[in-house]
Amino acid sequence: MMNLTNTDRKKNDDSPSDLDDHKNVPLTLRIKCTSPGINSPSNPTGDYEIVTQSTANVSTLKEDIRNGIGQSARGRYLRLISGGRLLAPDTAPISKFNVNDGDCIHAVLAAAGVR
Repeated sequence: MMNLTNTDRKKNDDSPSDLDDHKNVPLTLRIKCTSPGINSPSNPTGDYEIVTQSTANVSTLKEDIRNGIGQSARGRYLRLISGGRLLAPDTAPISKFNVNDGDCIHAVLAAAGVR
């Protein structure tokens, strides 16, 4: 009987979930933004939904979120938090942070000119 270590199993495991890790699939994400000056009468809760690609990087996700929020997000420093982790640096792929379809991302916008 041959015992396989976890490393050996990963080398020999061709399950579909392992092979699909690098596919570019759309992700629908819930965005929660309670920063001052963002909520409007048409969206008093600050909840948004955006669709981005699983291979996107953090800066692409930020741009998608700014587009979803609208004009009030322009020119303001944006921080994204998912699963208690700050999504940084902007060049990192969102897959590094285990962002999955249906996840909630918290968007924190600073006042214009403030970092």
